[in-house]
Amino acid sequence: FADILLVTDGEDMDSYPLHAARAAAEHGVGIYAVGLGSEEGTRIPVRTEGGTVEYLRSKDGGEVRSKLDSKTLHDMVNASPRGQYLPAGTYNFDLVGFYEKTIAAEGGREVYEENVAWTEIFQPFLLAGLALYLAYLLYPERPRAGGLTPVEAKA
Repeated sequence: FADILLVTDGEDMDSYPLHAARAAAEHGVGIYAVGLGSEEGTRIPVRTEGGTVEYLRSKDGGEVRSKLDSKTLHDMVNASPRGQYLPAGTYNFDLVGFYEKTIAAEGGREVYEENVAWTEIFQPFLLAGLALYLAYLLYPERPRAGGLTPVEAKA
């Protein structure tokens, strides 16, 4: 199975979320949505260079508020062959628990765990660099014998 875990406030930024959900459904992709924010909307804080906090304003000077659009998220989940909507709101929520109880609990799921073991191989390059540096110190630059002749002054 292929699924989408969508963590958003659901505000539509001039896109077509229901068309995207239907296209995902045609390919058997499930949509699990976590809705963040409040239905009433909240101001968006912005820290200024002076360290004070102001709130985001639109070009015309009005306050910009971010609102949770639960209806769109519900519609997206309902358009997919499987999925669920978690209205987290402005509260702390357990995303791992949501995953384990809903997505991972479905049959036919395989969870792959990958462990990466890094091997540092800088030592040979470090030793080669040190050997070249020592060779540079032991054999200083000097002109070749007979290569340069002093210019005699003409009187």
